[in-house]
Amino acid sequence: MDQWEIRNKEEEYSVSFSNSLVEKCLGKYTRVCKKMQETEPFASQWTLQTSFSVVHPVGSFSCVCNLYYNGQVVIYDTQGQVMRAHNINDIRFLKKAVLWLGWNSLTVIPSEIDSSIDFWRRTWETGLIDSDYLEKKYKRKQ
Repeated sequence: MDQWEIRNKEEEYSVSFSNSLVEKCLGKYTRVCKKMQETEPFASQWTLQTSFSVVHPVGSFSCVCNLYYNGQVVIYDTQGQVMRAHNINDIRFLKKAVLWLGWNSLTVIPSEIDSSIDFWRRTWETGLIDSDYLEKKYKRKQ
């Protein structure tokens, strides 16, 4: 996995992917969509699975994600980690990377949420992840 830097005025961090197609496209949503259209012209609804690693100023984080045709990134596996308060920066930088690369949302599968419910509820309440599952479970009031 090659890594490349994401630079902005405040912070520097790097991201990498294990999926070769995603890596060739530098993780950018529009490039992945274009490449998928070229390689699988009849697949309008595709899903790619990849390890997604983020190295940021206060640590690093890796997870397995599914990337969807509609721009959604879903954390599928946190690789056995029990997510705790100290992981909040990991998710914050993952969310920044996802948005910077042009994907439109970050969510987590229900089984991962249930394995660390307090942590994921906090990330959802603060807007770091989207979750229909948590929305239904806690019936967020508008």
